[in-house]
Amino acid sequence: MLCAAPAYPEKHGIPQSLEDLANHNCLRYSHYPFGNEWRFIGSEQSGASARVSDNLVTNSAEPLLLVALSGEGLLLPSFIVLDDLRSGALCRLLPDHRPMEFAINAIYPHRDHLSTKVRSSIDLLAVDLLAVHFARHREWLNPFDPTSTRPEAGLDGLPLHQD
Repeated sequence: MLCAAPAYPEKHGIPQSLEDLANHNCLRYSHYPFGNEWRFIGSEQSGASARVSDNLVTNSAEPLLLVALSGEGLLLPSFIVLDDLRSGALCRLLPDHRPMEFAINAIYPHRDHLSTKVRSSIDLLAVDLLAVHFARHREWLNPFDPTSTRPEAGLDGLPLHQD
């Protein structure tokens, strides 16, 4: 989800639409497959994209999070911001749009005759670690999921920036 520290809107204003992101400092992960075009899914499950500008591109989540927490940029990767959203250190922006999701793949030489060690590692990563971790975030990440068990989808106590 798109988020920022509460200090960011005070200094730089609040983006009102995806098009506004071109005028904001959008902190980018260097391996994001679409470069400086952030892709979103809207409330009707239709796709949208926005060209973004930035002053930081990195392959590490920590600097992105630190700069966002300092109030100097907008951040997308939900998997690194959950605790900061819950604490109020970050707030959600443009809640009607969520970033598109990506698959996580395990790549190995051949699936025939996998060694026990490789199979165990894949199972441990895929089932025990990644699936549980990302499923925890999916509960609140998708405000448009009609199967949500939350009383009010998208309004589960995470700060949502309001004018």
